[in-house]
Amino acid sequence: MGWLAVIYSVALVALGILGMGVAERWWLGTLAAYLPQWPFAACGLALAALCALLRTWRPSVAVALSSAIFYAVCCGFAVGSPQPSEPGALRVLTYNVHGGRGGLDALAETILRERPHIACLQEADWPEKVRAFPQEMAGRLKGYRCFSSRGLMVASRIPMLRTRTELLSKQSEFRPALVVTARLGDAEVTVVCVHFANGRANQTLFQHTNGLEEYFDAAADIREAQAVSITNLVGRIDGPLVVCGDFNTPPRGQVYDQLAAVLTDSYREAAIGLGCTYPSNLPMLRIDYIWHNRHAEALQSRVINTRASDHRPVVAEIALD
Repeated sequence: MGWLAVIYSVALVALGILGMGVAERWWLGTLAAYLPQWPFAACGLALAALCALLRTWRPSVAVALSSAIFYAVCCGFAVGSPQPSEPGALRVLTYNVHGGRGGLDALAETILRERPHIACLQEADWPEKVRAFPQEMAGRLKGYRCFSSRGLMVASRIPMLRTRTELLSKQSEFRPALVVTARLGDAEVTVVCVHFANGRANQTLFQHTNGLEEYFDAAADIREAQAVSITNLVGRIDGPLVVCGDFNTPPRGQVYDQLAAVLTDSYREAAIGLGCTYPSNLPMLRIDYIWHNRHAEALQSRVINTRASDHRPVVAEIALD
């Protein structure tokens, strides 16, 4: 049992190094970073309990400690500081709606129940009827004005002053960003809705024919280029900025670190827990985020428990400078 505990602890360390230190630099590191992490820690806790039952205390303590460290560090366990809501705070929701496959009424009900000032939606289209989805969804979001393009949609119940579509990278023309400037009280805020690519031309792993290494390397390159575009955008915005979306990126690795260098992860700042959003029926990955710049502060953030899509939505209340 002692050897099993040692092997498990070494495997956790190796997985952590691959996922956090090498991710997006080597395809195996990218694969390790994108694997669901908490099941590994859960297995360790079960092993520790078994060691305790057999009264092998040292392996039990070693496995429990390594699992707890792995759980906290590699799984991105957030230990934020939720604060009371403030008058004038911006309520933002981000939601990958998966083309409405779970039903538009259920999606609209989820959004309206949370009453965000602004909702950022991804996969807000039907491949066979690209223009129909935004119209159908907008008709259900009473009191909201909508702006949509290329599968992205921003719905706002506060005045939208300016809207535009911005290309993030030449490799991902199919995944631009929607940039909306809105007014909340006396404050202006820029909200960006994005959906980072998970491959070339939205090609999934199962549709790829050139091997795992090429797929993961290409997907990492595209996401890194999109992250660089976001960091450049941050530098051009003067005033409160919120960036929402499905980033197809776990809370570790190079892409996450690029974004975290110039933006603050609202969930990590103002929530406690893993915050996993995908898949909705058994969330194992946190890939949906609400970020903000230095002119804002997250007061609260949480993941909404719903199965209306294959992702769970994230909502945050953000105080604006």
